[in-house]
Amino acid sequence: MNNILSLLLASFILSCCNSRSSILYINDLSECKTVAFYKQVGNHQVTVCDAKLLKDTVLLPLSFLIEELQVIKLESNKSIYVVGERDVIIGEHYILIQGNMRIDNSGIPVRLFDKSGKFIANIGGYGRGLGEYSNGIKSMQLDENNNRIYLFRHYSDHLLMYDLKGKYLGIIPFPFIFDQCKFYVNWEEGTVMVFTSPNIERERLPNGRSIVCPYCVWIQNISGEVIQSIAPGYYGIGLDEFPSGNSVQSCDISKIQDVFFASASTSRKDTLYHYDQIFNRLIPKFTVDFGEKNIPIHFLGELTHHYIGDIGELEMRPPYGSAVINHINFIVDKTTLKGAYYKLINDYLDNSEIDFPLFRFENSFFTLNWEPDKLLEKIDKALANTKISPEKQKKLSELKKTIDINDNNYILYAKWKN
Repeated sequence: MNNILSLLLASFILSCCNSRSSILYINDLSECKTVAFYKQVGNHQVTVCDAKLLKDTVLLPLSFLIEELQVIKLESNKSIYVVGERDVIIGEHYILIQGNMRIDNSGIPVRLFDKSGKFIANIGGYGRGLGEYSNGIKSMQLDENNNRIYLFRHYSDHLLMYDLKGKYLGIIPFPFIFDQCKFYVNWEEGTVMVFTSPNIERERLPNGRSIVCPYCVWIQNISGEVIQSIAPGYYGIGLDEFPSGNSVQSCDISKIQDVFFASASTSRKDTLYHYDQIFNRLIPKFTVDFGEKNIPIHFLGELTHHYIGDIGELEMRPPYGSAVINHINFIVDKTTLKGAYYKLINDYLDNSEIDFPLFRFENSFFTLNWEPDKLLEKIDKALANTKISPEKQKKLSELKKTIDINDNNYILYAKWKN
């Protein structure tokens, strides 16, 4: 085992709680213990992970979950720089990168590049003009087949719509205002599917629209008329009990693969669902049994062959609210029901840990958005390893020669393994 992994193991041992019995470096989950079981809920079979059985912590290589990692150098020009590790949407021909808002409401707009890294267009911009956004962008969709991009800004009652050259095309209205969501526009069918956290009515707007959002799921037409919907009461959850003002987690909303109504401020039991459009039902698929007390803040997601989760601790930060800290990740194989806590190790580079892995998987892709100095640092660490293979050494050495500290960001991405 190389020095980097030895250091990782030492730090993991210090940080892991006493309930975790061992730390292993593995290439799959076959050596792990069974940590989940099936439970029949009505007509549905739900996978339930027993949190008490999550004891081992494993170091899991990234290559176990993804195909070959690709590296794209974004076009370098100070006027089109990408700042920070913002969210990335990978399409067939294009890459859409989330903007970065500053306190003074200025900032880096959403940017569109092609798969070679060439800059195509800014998508909107920060401001109060036509096609601009004064709040941060929370959700995006890249619709290459219909030459469209859709953006949802924080606390809004509509989607902003653009073409792939950045031209503003107008809005798709929502009947309610809400702060965060996951959405999917089916332009061919003229529908929009929305997943969000309901909120209680506080007032009405001058145009007659209500701030109340009574649904957690709905499908509407392009004009904003609701076609079908699901209210939280359908699941025995009162509107005032729903995690209002928080986010919805999904690893692939385009396939309605998984939907998890995440609460970053309230500890509560919850379930990952699939949405059945035909019967207008949320189908329970995966949950975690933490016991009746001390349920932690947690987020759930779904990959092709695994369920994954993120467990954190709530830290109050007056006067600005709270934050989730001390994240711990776990993984469960859908077929064998084996699993463990895990650290996702970037074996394509320096074997360092990838933080917040659940949130790196979206729309069938794994993505990283790095500034050049971070990529150079990891390449140097990888090349310093005396046990690196000649093939990997050659590949990383050639990549290093192409990187300049003043470059724009680099996008690292790969498809999930099928």
